[in-house]
Parts: sequence; C-alpha cells; structure tokens
Amino acid sequence: MPGRSEVSRFSWTLIDQGMVSVGSFFVNIALARMLQPREYGVFAVILATLLLLQIVNAAAVLYPATIRVASDDGGGRDRLIAATLLFVAVTTLVMSLLAAAGMSAFGQARLIPEVVGWFSAWQLQEALRRLLFAEFRYREAMVGDAISYLGQAIGVAALALSGSLTLPAVFIVLGATSLIGAAVQFVQVGVPFHAPRHIVALARDYWKLGSWSLAGSIAAALRFQGLFWLVGMTSGAADVAVLQAVLNVANVVNPVVTGICNLVPQTVSRALRGGLGAAWEAAKPYAIWGLAPTAGYAALAFVAPELLLRILYGASSPYAGEGLAVRIFAAVIVLNYAGEVAAAFLHGIGEPRLAWFMNSLGLAAVLCTFAALHPSLGWMAAVFAAAVGQIVRLLLFYPAVTRAASDREGLPWSPFRLPRPRA
Repeated sequence: MPGRSEVSRFSWTLIDQGMVSVGSFFVNIALARMLQPREYGVFAVILATLLLLQIVNAAAVLYPATIRVASDDGGGRDRLIAATLLFVAVTTLVMSLLAAAGMSAFGQARLIPEVVGWFSAWQLQEALRRLLFAEFRYREAMVGDAISYLGQAIGVAALALSGSLTLPAVFIVLGATSLIGAAVQFVQVGVPFHAPRHIVALARDYWKLGSWSLAGSIAAALRFQGLFWLVGMTSGAADVAVLQAVLNVANVVNPVVTGICNLVPQTVSRALRGGLGAAWEAAKPYAIWGLAPTAGYAALAFVAPELLLRILYGASSPYAGEGLAVRIFAAVIVLNYAGEVAAAFLHGIGEPRLAWFMNSLGLAAVLCTFAALHPSLGWMAAVFAAAVGQIVRLLLFYPAVTRAASDREGLPWSPFRLPRPRA
C-alpha cells in the first residue's frame, strides 16, 4: 500500500512536470500552426540538436549529482551543489560552441546568439531544478518551472498576437524565461558562495558514475532525435516539420513519463540497501501509477488520431491527414514509457552500463529499419523505425528488471552484471 510520502511525491512531480510539458507543448503547437513548414522544420532540427547536446549535462553531471545528493547524510551537500554547477558551466560552454559550429555549417549562423543564449540559460535552470529534485523538493521547484515554461507559452502567444513571431524572437523569449526561472531556483537551492573542495576527485567520481549513463542516454535520445536528422538529410525540412507535428501528439504524455523517471532513480538509490528486490518494490508504485494515464491516452490516439490532429492544428493544416503515423506512435507511447521506467530503475541501482547496452541495440534496430524502409516509405520510415526500436529495447529490458526484482544477479546474454546491494 503506497504511503503518504509516495503519494505526495508522485502528485507534486506530476504537477511540476505537467507545467513544464504544457509550456513546451504549447510553444511547439503554436509554432507548427503559425510558421511555414520549412521554418518550423528549422526549429525542429535546432531543438533536436540541443536536446541531444543537453544530454551531456543530464547524464554525465546531473544524474551523478542526483544520486550523490539523494544519498548524502548531510555533510557534503554544499560541496556537491557547488561542484555540480561548476561542471554544468564548463560543459555548457563546450556544448554551446558545438551548437554554434553546427548551425554555421548548416546555414543558420543568423540564429547563433539567440540559440546559444537560450541553451545556456536552459542548462542553468535545468541544473538547479534537478538539484531540488534530488532532495525531493518538487513543490518548491514548481515556482521556477512555472516562470520558465509557462512563461515561454505566454511569451510566444504575445509574439503571435503582436505579429512579431519570428525564430530569433522566439529564442529570445525562451532564453529570458529560463533565466528568470533559474534566478528563483538559485535562491531556493541555497547555492554556497565558495569554491567547491576536492574538485578533481569529485569530477572523477561523477565521470565514473555518469559516463555509462551518458553513453546510454545518447543512444536512447538518438532513437528519436537522430530520426529528425535522417529525415532532414534525406527528405528535407518540410518533412521534418511533419514528423515533429506527429511527435507533438505523442508528447502529450511527457509529464507522466518524465515525472516518473525523475522520481525513480533517487527513490531506488535510497532503497537499494535493502537489496535489489527492495529497490524494485520502492519503484513499482510509481511505475504502476504512471502506466494508467499513459495507456489511456495511447488508446485515444489510436482510436481517434484525426480528431487529435484537427484539435491541435486545425482541419486545413498540412498535418491533419497523418492519422496512420499517430496510430503507430500510440503504440510507441506505451512501449517508450515501459522502457524509460526500466532504464530509470537500472540507473537508480547504479547500473547504467546495462541501460547503455540495451539502448544501443535499440538504436541499431532504429537505424537498420530506417535504412530498409526509407526508399519506399520516405519520412514515414522514421515512424516505423521508432516503433521497432522501442520493441527491441523493451524485450531487452524486461529480463533485467525481472531478475533484479527477484534479487538475482547477472544476465546470461549480457556482458554486464547487476550490482550487489550496498552494505
């Protein structure tokens, strides 16, 4: 029977992630409706690129920070927070330079200042909200997240109403709201104003814990984000816009998926002392609670895809006839939820190597499927490839989680082993 603390955490993380996703969702839908397909395709490619680059911070810095802060007994909190923000600053600088180089190479140098400004502010705010999450302070994180993400939606709406909706203006709005949200969460976290100690040793510890998470997260992200690049290179920006428009329909359940996966790693990390079985028992209530709304929305998307497309984009939209793609993504929604929860559990027990191994095989399935189907299906090959990748990944995750749930170690077909519980 779930306890009051579990219900409270689940509720607040769902509300918080709901605000984040509503803001991002509104921005995506507004741009899809108001920009020309080619311009929206440019936005989709930039967004896909930044989502991939931010994985460096999320996996190599913020994942280790979440685990370490969640399991800290109180003596090293300030040191961990100061070091985490320093690491984020360094990696964000490097990723910003890569983003600028990529945009210049693909003919979008005009957008570099606005995009890099947004990316930097976004990474700072994401680091601060994740540090609040590490201490289960989801309710407090809502203030800065509301300013950042609901503020984005309000800002884009204001641009549309004033007739000044352009990509540079959109990126300025995204960056400004992220920066204001970060300022609020900076105060909430209580960042220490002194240099972190033992920075080299801590960097090694973060890298040891986060390197496999980084590899696995990149493989996982490429299953979706890589498809935008493949479609862009083979079919053009207009088809990227169609793919993003279809994915927007599936992204309605993002609050549930992301919210649950924000809860599971630190919950599992705290419960691991009782064994792998106890760790799974701690994660299971969250996994079950998130499945019902995810499966319910997937059923709606499968039964009435054209209705959802008309609601989001209008009956005369160039995206209104993509019902088949939405139906396939309805299955992907459920498969992705199960796979993400399994991956979050493996990260929580300190076994990101297994997550990497399985995500990499899922990515290989995506690439092979896309290559085989693209000559005959065009951009729709990306939709089928996403589904195949999710099926392969879930078939690999299932035995790992079931063995962990029964407190057994090792997988007969894997080069890695589940860890022994910590003493």
